[in-house]
Amino acid sequence: MGIPPELVNLIVTQFVEYEPLQLPHYAYGRCRDLKAWNIFCATSDPGFRVVVKDQKGIDYETTLVGCFLRDLISLSKLRLVSRQWNEAVSRLFKKQKWWNVQLDDKQSLGRAVACFSAPNVGLGDPVRNLMIDGMSDLQTFERVYYYDDERFEGQDVEDDYIVMNSYVDRIQAESWCSMRPEKAELHYDKSEEHTLLRHLFDRLSYVERFTVKFPGAASNSNLEAECYDMQGLEETMSSIQYGLRSPALQHLVDLSLEVPSTWHVGELAKTLSSGARDRLTRLRLVIVDATGPCGSPWYVIHEQGHNDSTTTEISGYGYAPGNVQVAYPNQENQDSLWDLVASCKNLESLAVEASHYLDLNRLNRKPAPKSRGLRNLSLYRIRTNVSSILKLLSATPGSDLPPAARRVNLEHVKIHSDGGNWEKVFDYLRTRCPNLELFRACQLTYFSEHPRFEYNHRPHENYSVIWTAQGLEGNNDEKSVARLYRKMVQKVGKPERYPVTDGPDDDSDWESDGEEW
Repeated sequence: MGIPPELVNLIVTQFVEYEPLQLPHYAYGRCRDLKAWNIFCATSDPGFRVVVKDQKGIDYETTLVGCFLRDLISLSKLRLVSRQWNEAVSRLFKKQKWWNVQLDDKQSLGRAVACFSAPNVGLGDPVRNLMIDGMSDLQTFERVYYYDDERFEGQDVEDDYIVMNSYVDRIQAESWCSMRPEKAELHYDKSEEHTLLRHLFDRLSYVERFTVKFPGAASNSNLEAECYDMQGLEETMSSIQYGLRSPALQHLVDLSLEVPSTWHVGELAKTLSSGARDRLTRLRLVIVDATGPCGSPWYVIHEQGHNDSTTTEISGYGYAPGNVQVAYPNQENQDSLWDLVASCKNLESLAVEASHYLDLNRLNRKPAPKSRGLRNLSLYRIRTNVSSILKLLSATPGSDLPPAARRVNLEHVKIHSDGGNWEKVFDYLRTRCPNLELFRACQLTYFSEHPRFEYNHRPHENYSVIWTAQGLEGNNDEKSVARLYRKMVQKVGKPERYPVTDGPDDDSDWESDGEEW
């Protein structure tokens, strides 16, 4: 007599382990990591609760957890017991595990393709989550700029023009994260790898979650910038576009793109039909090329005095753009990114994480009728008006239900000089979003011409929930955000059980003041 399927499934699910969700309040707390994003916007049934231990070892129930599979070796061995056990474990893997394809490793890619002996058979069905990464060979050289004033002597040109037209390219040697040969090259022939990747797309049958992860690029203050192999980048983009057009990826509900520039978002978006966009419920867009002025919050060490992050000067600050930013500047091509977001009318979760600040006001989105707004929202290095944020989180006029907002993460978000006040966002989340269970904010600011602007004299090391004018009459930003945090803490019972490890600067803001929520 066989074991009842319910018992088999119960045993298999014991390999799923839960731990309390933790989001550092200050640096490194954003959802730039795919795993962190998946945990951040994980959905569950309204009654789903898990018993975990708090920092004092006391058991409590919560929905604010991350899950992972433990003892993968033993779990894999269960597949050898019988067909019944194999099917149960495969269902769990299909739900929890990502199929990771390394483009730099031809042997690994070949093994992945070999798992599929023919189209739509073999292991095709279990692969629901596909990630393409391992592309460090696309970042092959550094561009070193210098000031060649002798070459332009007597010409009426600006210093930045001289710098941008005076450079040498330095090929990068072998790195620990690369599979490249000892002899460094400007371009590595990946024709075989791309052929294998396309074969893989052809042989898959039903992919629901797809992630592309390109390597990032940065500048340093010595007029040096990391650059991409443009030919290799074009070839890789072509293969990814091929995959997005393949039948297997016409079932996507979750798309994550970590690409060099906003222009590349638009190029990949061209392959998505209107039907494909309507099916998407989760979208994550991360721009990874941070070369050039104001491309990273770390550059402000040398860019002090530019609190609006609007400087374009290169020679005076030393942060020069790489070749991708010269060809496709992020801010000049950002409409292609916002157009993709606008066209996905059924989104439930959205993350936009920029290098150079992008402007949310350029998003012209009309959600589906009776939409309740986004359930999960994460924004990083975004300029905006208050109304643009609230539009993403609000229910449409035809909806009879309250906003669906459940988890909100805002970091390095800057309000325009005429864009409203942060307290309106905080009050809206606290009073109008009954399902909200997690809110995290860090380095929220205003433009320098805003009445509530507060100067941060050491922005590279001074962190706060919000920078807002102190002592200004009628300014309730800090009080409002403290009340919001306090409500979140009251929902979980104790401050140590709330995932955000640091709250407002004043510890007293965490304590209840007797208000009714």
